Amino acid sequence: DTPTGNTCNVTILGGINITITGMDNPREYIKIYNSSGSLVYNCHATCDSETIVNLNPGDYTVDIETFTNSWSPICDLNQSVTVVASSAARARLYFTLDSEQTAVVLNWTANRGKSFEVQRAADQVNFETIEEIINNKNTQEFLSFETKDYSPILGKNFYRIKRYFADGSFDFSEIQSIDYQNNLAEVFLFPNPTKSNTFLQMQKYIGKTAKIQCYDIYGQLLFEQNVDAISERAIPLETNQLSSGTYFIKIKVEGFRMITKKLILINE
Repeated sequence: DTPTGNTCNVTILGGINITITGMDNPREYIKIYNSSGSLVYNCHATCDSETIVNLNPGDYTVDIETFTNSWSPICDLNQSVTVVASSAARARLYFTLDSEQTAVVLNWTANRGKSFEVQRAADQVNFETIEEIINNKNTQEFLSFETKDYSPILGKNFYRIKRYFADGSFDFSEIQSIDYQNNLAEVFLFPNPTKSNTFLQMQKYIGKTAKIQCYDIYGQLLFEQNVDAISERAIPLETNQLSSGTYFIKIKVEGFRMITKKLILINE
């Protein structure tokens, strides 16, 4: 009956409801207080794992105490969580192709969330994070967010938004898809002009090796990149380290002639 350690194996998550798991001790207490300090939930004796529903949106404090049968303390936990309105259960995601069809423009709205991960997959299962957006505004009003995916997969792209709350919990938007079929030129350099990085898209040469070189107007080689196998995804060029001006990007694809593209860089 003596506890082996004073370790809490309890997990508390916010979201639409407050979910508490790991409550498997002989004697347990759960108390939940709203931001005004009023007790809104009280469980004692045997609580087990709980999902507390019908709470108003807002910040709450969860107090948990667990004991052995002889009332020896096992765990004493105090944690803050956030409950969101059910209408904010999922960020609202929608998107389009940009005017030149070189990127997928993703827009979403949400009224809560500490940060957002933009995730993409080719199969609705194996999602990867392509960008993280930090939200510095904590408001109940819906805010709009936008980003661009300059390296969409040729064919079907599936996107979703993973939203993190202040207490570490998270939820997902609904999965949305778009069919990216872009008939690009042999080599497409975008955005151009640019204020930071630029990208090369060379879908005609998928599977080929390539050497990419950047020269200034005086013919000085500034950097060089080797590509082992060109894919359908755009190749990022780290041009944000360069000063404002005109540059020449030379691309030599295995078995093909040299191609030269002019790049204009405008630093703020």
